[in-house]
Amino acid sequence: FSGSFGMVSDISARKQAESQLLAQRAFFEGILERVQDGIWVTDARQRIIYVNAGMLRIAGLAREQILGLQVLRDFPEETLHDFRPFYECALNTRQPMAYEVRVVTPSGRESWQAGWLIPVPDQDAGAGMICTVRDITEVRAAQMELERYRLGLEETVAARTAELRATESHLRLILDSSASGLFGIDTEGRLSFV
Repeated sequence: FSGSFGMVSDISARKQAESQLLAQRAFFEGILERVQDGIWVTDARQRIIYVNAGMLRIAGLAREQILGLQVLRDFPEETLHDFRPFYECALNTRQPMAYEVRVVTPSGRESWQAGWLIPVPDQDAGAGMICTVRDITEVRAAQMELERYRLGLEETVAARTAELRATESHLRLILDSSASGLFGIDTEGRLSFV
């Protein structure tokens, strides 16, 4: 046999679909990168496969320092101590879970963080976890300051109430032990008590 054989396929529809998919991906990644809250995603082995700019700012690390880390193994205990029970619960129940915890960030900064742990359904490729993170350190500090003021106010009210009761008791004792009659006259000359 001599000659050649050729086959031609029109792949323009496939190329157009790939182009649309890439544009869609770039659009959604652009949105996630602009979100101020941190977002990270793990695969089925709980390795971080995506992290947005908000998370990099909160963690104080570069993307390369976070990607590939195993969530429950590769972070210091002071970072995981309060977070681990929430993560494991969301992982085991496969139900979204809100959390609020005190952590030490990978860069060593103490902070309060809150967010959601959202398990990716098992049927999805790379089933793992989506985690949102909001640094609420300033909010918690303000709450603690308000609580200190509230407690101080309660103590002040209790002390002042005790002083007023003591004064009232002292004055009642004077009135009750008086041998003579007492009376009071108001500013208009009317009798106010006898």
